[in-house]
Amino acid sequence: MNIFRALTTSLSLIGYIFICGCGNGVDGGADIRYVALGASETTGVGASPIGNSYVHRIKNGIEDQGKSVNQLNYGIPDIEIGGLRDVELRALDLGPKPDIVTLFVGGNDLIAGTTTDDFEGNLDAVLNHISKISGVDVFVADLPDLTKLPRFVENPDPDVTEARVRAYNVIIANICARYGAVLVHISAAPDDPALISDDGLHPNNAGYQTITGDFLNEMLPVIYAAS
Repeated sequence: MNIFRALTTSLSLIGYIFICGCGNGVDGGADIRYVALGASETTGVGASPIGNSYVHRIKNGIEDQGKSVNQLNYGIPDIEIGGLRDVELRALDLGPKPDIVTLFVGGNDLIAGTTTDDFEGNLDAVLNHISKISGVDVFVADLPDLTKLPRFVENPDPDVTEARVRAYNVIIANICARYGAVLVHISAAPDDPALISDDGLHPNNAGYQTITGDFLNEMLPVIYAAS
């Protein structure tokens, strides 16, 4: 993520917080404040309409069980973990204190060839930062097997290997355990092309429904145990 894009994205997010923060968009008295961090999957690329993305579906799923939710989505398409650390955490700090945070990141790093050491160092810093927010519950997705996505079946990439996916997922699991975050096993989802959008990379509506189910299976017991 280049410096100019990071700066403009950060300013856009900050502006959004201050524009919405005084009204009902951010902290209008809902039971739960939910912040989503991540990349293009978090913004809903591949969903049609955008309300079928997993972030929107999570909000709806929680509300279906009886609690109101204010949702802020700080996801940025194409972002890698270093950019998330620099930009999305800044937005998190400037916005209202969340009760729950979801994090889905790492696919762009793996595709870009980011070393496991660099990915681990940045993810550790991100979860360490979030863990200092009092009372927050954090839910972190691991990675599906990117080698099974149509894009990489048709055009294999030397950086996209089963070994690297496994290594990233071990890192994600270990750092979740270190900071008490809940691991969401997206990796357990079926390798089904019918869950992937026409770009061969991002989930379609059915794929986002599967991801939502994985998150809610972990989130709902935690959220409603505290009721």
